[in-house]
Amino acid sequence: MLRERNWARLAEYYDLSESPISRATLVSGDFFYTDERPASAHPGGFWHYKHPFAPGFTYRGCRELETPGVIEVVVGVDIDQGGGLVQRGMQAFLMRRTARGYQIMPHKAPAR
Repeated sequence: MLRERNWARLAEYYDLSESPISRATLVSGDFFYTDERPASAHPGGFWHYKHPFAPGFTYRGCRELETPGVIEVVVGVDIDQGGGLVQRGMQAFLMRRTARGYQIMPHKAPAR
């Protein structure tokens, strides 16, 4: 959905019940993707994707949080730089168990 820029479908997987973010913001794609390159951008282009994670990242684990029904999901990417050097990137996002199953929360994951 991220690669296809199918923002409307991706928005269906979000729980906005406690968020100031509107469904329209998700459907527009502004919440998920940017072309504004930050000063310290990775050359792999991961910076384009703001939420929940960039394509190419894989599941690394999850943990329950103090808030009942909310989990933190950790994803990551390993970039082989050659010569035995591997750069690792990690990112986390939150999910809430709802009547529809687990849904992504647009909030930032707590600092580890």
